[in-house]
Amino acid sequence: MKNTSKTLLVALIIVTNVSFSILIQVLILISVVKFSMETIPDLEPQTKGLLRHVEIFTGIILTLEYVLRIYVEDRKLNFFQFLWIIDF
Repeated sequence: MKNTSKTLLVALIIVTNVSFSILIQVLILISVVKFSMETIPDLEPQTKGLLRHVEIFTGIILTLEYVLRIYVEDRKLNFFQFLWIIDF
């Protein structure tokens, strides 16, 4: 019984990690689409407002994800390498 519980816990952690990764990827994709849509010259003010809200929402979530990654990382100096700074 104990082995089954451990297996279920490991499976739950894997599913949660995959789901979180997919969520972050979807947010990045939404952010890219939003950025592209902002280049359209004749957007309605309502659309511009919606895109602004999307930008704020995705920006907050992606920033929190990045800060949490730094917080839980044992080797914090890894986050201050060239490519990590570009991600920020």
